[in-house]
Amino acid sequence: MTEEQKFSLIYETAKKYLYEVKPAAITDEEMKKKYFTIKESSSMADILERMLFALSEHSYASIINYKKRKDAFKEIFFNYDIYEIIKSYTPETLFSRFEEKLSLNVQRPNSIFAKYAKTAINTCEFLSDFADKKAFDKYVQQYLSSVDEKIKLANLLASKIYNCGFTLACNCLKDLGYTGYAKPDTHLISIFHAFSLCENKPESVFRAIMKMADIVGDTPFSIDRIFWLIGSGYFYEHEMKIGIKDVFIDRARGQINE
Repeated sequence: MTEEQKFSLIYETAKKYLYEVKPAAITDEEMKKKYFTIKESSSMADILERMLFALSEHSYASIINYKKRKDAFKEIFFNYDIYEIIKSYTPETLFSRFEEKLSLNVQRPNSIFAKYAKTAINTCEFLSDFADKKAFDKYVQQYLSSVDEKIKLANLLASKIYNCGFTLACNCLKDLGYTGYAKPDTHLISIFHAFSLCENKPESVFRAIMKMADIVGDTPFSIDRIFWLIGSGYFYEHEMKIGIKDVFIDRARGQINE
């Protein structure tokens, strides 16, 4: 079996398997709409909101709990007004605002919320360099011509935003609607590494995702969704979780060895 055949087989097996094992309550149409469709960002405020959510999806996502605190964060961040946030807060005063508005009982300066406050301010400072959504999109587009350039942009973003890193930078770009990106997190690493498609490193699995996308003619975003749902077993839009990763790996290995 050639490398291209292996990538194609794993992709096709995963896609078929996901729809076989998804909870019966989720229709195929809902799957496509809820998990495989993403809108482009509409404004700088929308970009900031999406980035702050994506950056909360760290190992401490359950503590930040962004979705359930969405209304509170919207108020804290002045409806995601970048310049008002920069004018009104330092990382320290933003952390104090978190404590007040979210009724936190945490310790300084090692609190996750203290770190997130610094991340949020850095994100606003980065975005303040762009006059509008069109200028930001033009900036991103210049890095989409190759895998190396995509990696360069993610690393650049990671260098500008505190506690970001390559994986979360890719997550930000994916969640902004750039379907040429995928989040190379632990779920995708564990699956791709199990088939020796990559090393046990985020950048290596990112390259493997890009290669799979080229071979099968799908987007990295869609590949991210397929393998993330299998890896996590978590259908988050429906609050349903099932264990399916190990069964998939065994099935795909069996087909590779036929």
